[in-house]
Amino acid sequence: MFAMLYGEVNCLCIAVLALLLFKLRTGADQRRPQRLFSAVLAGNMATFFLDVLWPLANSGGPALRFWNIAVNGVYYTLTGLNAFVWFLYSETMLDSPAVRTGKRRALCALPCAVITILSLVSFQTGWFYFVDAAGVYHRGAFYPFQVAVVYGYIVAASLHALILSQRRENFPLRSKYLALSSYAVCPIVLGVLQIFLSQLPLANAGIMLSLVSVFISLQEQQISLDPLTLLNNRRQLTYYLSAALQHPSGGRQTFLLMADVDDFKQINDRFGHVEGDDALLRVADGLRAGSRGFSCFLARYGGDEFSVVCSVESETEVQALCRAVQSEIDRLGGGAPYTLALSIGYARVTAEISSVPELICRADEALYRVKQSRKLPED
Repeated sequence: MFAMLYGEVNCLCIAVLALLLFKLRTGADQRRPQRLFSAVLAGNMATFFLDVLWPLANSGGPALRFWNIAVNGVYYTLTGLNAFVWFLYSETMLDSPAVRTGKRRALCALPCAVITILSLVSFQTGWFYFVDAAGVYHRGAFYPFQVAVVYGYIVAASLHALILSQRRENFPLRSKYLALSSYAVCPIVLGVLQIFLSQLPLANAGIMLSLVSVFISLQEQQISLDPLTLLNNRRQLTYYLSAALQHPSGGRQTFLLMADVDDFKQINDRFGHVEGDDALLRVADGLRAGSRGFSCFLARYGGDEFSVVCSVESETEVQALCRAVQSEIDRLGGGAPYTLALSIGYARVTAEISSVPELICRADEALYRVKQSRKLPED
């Protein structure tokens, strides 16, 4: 009865995650964050399946001792890998410096590598678990270390997302950050309950509920993003600027930067719309890279025009931001068959500006002056 109920709950969790995985894999967006989330879903499905097998292997006596060892070894390995891949996914969604380079990702992976090795050798050492001669599973002396690493990844990612959600410049993304930060809640709460109700896989159910919650929240967020560049769309920009006009940041200045691609029409006409889309993607990546280190909100305004809202101490910082963005655009445009360049104009939020359209108009006028000074046509 116990094994059947335990298995049924796990099978339900597997079915739910399989549905989410199917929806993701058949979607149009297959970028790195989506691939990482798919890996999280697939890894947890495999873990839940092993959890279905565990009661059967553990009650099989000496005859199934080898299978009990194998199931536990793979299970412990997968739980560590799942936690690390979730950490990668969450930090990627947060655009965290911790995962921007291969070297930094490798450093983050060290705890996972350690518990993976210890999990695989525990059948001999008994550090995380051991199976006695009667074929019964027991936890090892270093089992708490494995749990600490697994939950450490999850809690670290959740706390980072929670901290970012409280920053003013992240207000339009707050619901996404809060969804990521809430991931740890259900697994921890239900995991503690499982200590007292071991006949049910409550920790697995908690993971499933958290993944469903994050999936739904992030699907809702898609309506706020430009589908090509995955920057915020014009609607979110208007929402953010409205908040900036109503609630000025104390002691800091807010600027709106308007930028567009020089001679974008010629890129489309000469090289085609596929290369035109590639140019827009390069610009979006350049804006992301160039704005790191600044307090910025990025959006695609429409067509080849982009917007950046930044909160700075002085106009000098805005000029530094423009130079950083231009430098990244030059770097990213190096391999393109066309010349990729950006014109940027900006306007400061002042008490005299009473509406979002007025602010955008002033930034557009500054952009026009930049183009005129360089004798560039407006696209």
